Amino acid sequence: MIREFYLFSGFYLYNKYMESYYNKKNARNMVAFTHASGSVVINFLYFLSYYIFGSNMLLTKFFLKTSFNYSIGYFLYDLYYILSYDKLNFLRYCYIYHHLGAMYIIYNSHLLTSVPIILFTGELSNIPSYYIYHNLHLDNKTYETEQQVVTYKNIQKYLYGFLRVPVMSYLMYDITSNIFASTQNFISSPYLGLLVAGFPIYLMGLGWTYQLFKNN
Repeated sequence: MIREFYLFSGFYLYNKYMESYYNKKNARNMVAFTHASGSVVINFLYFLSYYIFGSNMLLTKFFLKTSFNYSIGYFLYDLYYILSYDKLNFLRYCYIYHHLGAMYIIYNSHLLTSVPIILFTGELSNIPSYYIYHNLHLDNKTYETEQQVVTYKNIQKYLYGFLRVPVMSYLMYDITSNIFASTQNFISSPYLGLLVAGFPIYLMGLGWTYQLFKNN
């Protein structure tokens, strides 16, 4: 938890720094974008190290641990921000559940080897949304920024839809089939908590994909 606290503090200070250059909404958005893009890069480096050197290599373990600590630090920071500054509504409660569920899965990653690919896929699917949000909340919008929003929305729709529906569905199927194959008493096993934490997050992704294609 010490590393996560340092990273929480880092995200907090980074947000304060970003507020010197952007309005509060876009400053927070920059923090979220930094986490998502950083998580994609770190997990990619983990995959690269894993396939070149193997799982027992010190560098591979370093990238894996860094990925987990990095995301937990961000989720703690964003939970703090939501509870301190946001008006709580259905969407915010979904974010709270998402962050708590994601942290639970990360802390129990010894039970689930696919956590890095889940983090990589989930954060990669989110990246276009930060470009959209940034342009929508600029203090001085132009015709060019409006056109960029249209472009990024098209990218978001297909990238998010592909990663969250076929890719995440395959991962969910693979995870659940392996879980049921490895335990005879699922209800009393530690895997139940993983499914309770992760399945609603998966459904959120399906729901948001539906909204993207419905509204665009």
